[in-house]
Amino acid sequence: MCAAPGGKATHVAARMENRGCLVTNEPSGRRQQGLLANVNRLGALNVTITDYRGEGFPTDARFDRVLIDAPCSAEGTLRKTPSLGSGASVKRA
Repeated sequence: MCAAPGGKATHVAARMENRGCLVTNEPSGRRQQGLLANVNRLGALNVTITDYRGEGFPTDARFDRVLIDAPCSAEGTLRKTPSLGSGASVKRA
């Protein structure tokens, strides 16, 4: 649901040897530009980029395989921008 910057997508495209169709999804217009740049830079010709929000992705879409790299705990983001975590506690292992 959020494919930018495209490292995994371009790796999968390369493993597919530019055959078939790889659908990537990135709802953020700003991040789409980076994804598109990396897809073009690496010559991935079998990649399609869509811009659906997760809850709006077409339910009739069918795929052979799906890779979801779900967002992590955002702990790194909170370290860079502590104000985002105001009022929330972060537990460390």
